[in-house]
Amino acid sequence: MIKSTGMIGLVLAAGALTACNSEADAPADGGPSGGCNVDYARLTSHRKVAFRADVMPILNGSCGLSGSCHDSKGPEAGLVLGDPCQRNDAGTCAPLSEAAIGAIYANLLEASRTAPAVKRVAPMKPAESFVLDKMADVQNTKGYACTPQEPTVEGCGTEMPPNDTLCLQAEGQERFDIVAAWVLQGAPND
Repeated sequence: MIKSTGMIGLVLAAGALTACNSEADAPADGGPSGGCNVDYARLTSHRKVAFRADVMPILNGSCGLSGSCHDSKGPEAGLVLGDPCQRNDAGTCAPLSEAAIGAIYANLLEASRTAPAVKRVAPMKPAESFVLDKMADVQNTKGYACTPQEPTVEGCGTEMPPNDTLCLQAEGQERFDIVAAWVLQGAPND
């Protein structure tokens, strides 16, 4: 459960900065084109990952705040993963409401709009989860039948975050592994 708005604000801001800052890029080992190590079997002994405490700061910071690609005001591919920071009276980012987090969770379990035959998150099946494919930039190598979301975008689109594959960023593989381990652990709503 989210308890400290100051700490959550710092975590979200750090995630947003990392997602936007190409100078912080650092190569990760072991993966296909995007640099992510997508050998999910190595994550079977990963520590327990919690959706609210571990996954939401990554998704909201990298996807909901960074360039507002997946915020509620006009989400790309209909996927809402967070919202721009709403400052409280103390000047720190107010945490997302339980209703907003619940809606984000439900949205993640739906079929992808880009690849309708694939779930955005398939609990216990990270290799079949479109969100992870996009984060690892392997979505165009899987043979999915994709519907481009924009006329200028071909195939299954670009990596996420765009123009800056997650696993080529500093701490990107670690953040990818947290989301992938959560999916492997059944994607619980905790």
